[in-house]
Amino acid sequence: MWKPNHIVEDERVQRMSFLPYEVVLLFFLTENAIYASPLKKGNETNVNLPSIQEIVQGCAYAGTHYVVLVHNHPNTNFLFPSREDIVSTMMYKALLEKYNVILHDHIIISEGGMQYSFKQHGIL
Repeated sequence: MWKPNHIVEDERVQRMSFLPYEVVLLFFLTENAIYASPLKKGNETNVNLPSIQEIVQGCAYAGTHYVVLVHNHPNTNFLFPSREDIVSTMMYKALLEKYNVILHDHIIISEGGMQYSFKQHGIL
């Protein structure tokens, strides 16, 4: 069974924390494994988020209904979610529920491995 620290300790996530541009990574959670999507690269301030269809298809391929969205904030002073991060997370949550997909968490990673979990902060 996976645990939340499995995601933040993943080497892809650790590498994300030091990138000078924003990236997004999806983790599809099953009972026995965690599957990751390819990185989606953005620029210094934002990234094109995956579409709802991409997430639903990834879940179907992995055989799960649970997904965790991880993205980085390249600026260490900006660990906390922006208003856009919160709004888009709530939009994703609502839209994914229509497809019986659960947005289990949204984690922001910043330089040095600092992390912010929407679930741990009661947003999800």
